[in-house]
Amino acid sequence: RDLLAVLDVAKCADVVVVAVGPHASLDEPAFDEHGYKLLTALKAQGLPVVIGAVHGDADSLAMASCKKIADSKKFIARYFATELGSETKLFHAGTPEEMKVLLRAIGGVTPKDLSWRSDRGYMLAQQAEYSSADGVLCLTGYVRGPGLSCKHLAHLTGHGDFPLARISVLPDPCPTERGAPAAEARIVDEAKADEALDMKRLRPYDPTTAEQTWPTAEELGEQDASMMPPPPVPRKKRDAAMRIPKPEGAEDIEMDGEEGDSSAVDE
Repeated sequence: RDLLAVLDVAKCADVVVVAVGPHASLDEPAFDEHGYKLLTALKAQGLPVVIGAVHGDADSLAMASCKKIADSKKFIARYFATELGSETKLFHAGTPEEMKVLLRAIGGVTPKDLSWRSDRGYMLAQQAEYSSADGVLCLTGYVRGPGLSCKHLAHLTGHGDFPLARISVLPDPCPTERGAPAAEARIVDEAKADEALDMKRLRPYDPTTAEQTWPTAEELGEQDASMMPPPPVPRKKRDAAMRIPKPEGAEDIEMDGEEGDSSAVDE
């Protein structure tokens, strides 16, 4: 129930499964206050593919009336569509058969691209080994995003920024293809003593860069000077417009109007 830990795990996840109970209503919400806080923070950070799972065994459902169960299903479905989008799939996971359907749906999900993940690599460490003699920490896990590089410092949550000495690709402990030969471990990047680290990624965030300010007089003058004048009208089109004849009877109408006005004055 740690907010920062949940956000870090969601950064590395391809699929997020939101599990709720079988009974939900306005009086008994699907999440408690802390759960709503986590959901708001995850939505603000950006979520990958989300799948909903309604858990609950047959004994708990048998104690409730059919009307209450139907109302709870409608409430949960409406809640998921409102908070997580109408494209969010909702499954029931109360029986072994329903769990199999849920697992098949998770296995067939296509991860979506996240804009904030395209610039940095993320990894949720599944195994950690520390050598006190060498002062080296070895982390193993699946990398998300564009990957890691020894040219950049890596941030270890709760501890700080550290340089990477070596990046290796290991055999997949959970291969997707059965019977495929295991790939050999190989080094893909290694730190060099004569190569300096890129410190641009460690620049502190400047909130003033996102402020909206009014343009100064100099900027307005440069903008006016850079504005191009309207394009001139071609000579052929201008001459053609000047040669448009007047409609027939235009002069007679003007003369008749003048004579009518003078006769009215004489009377």
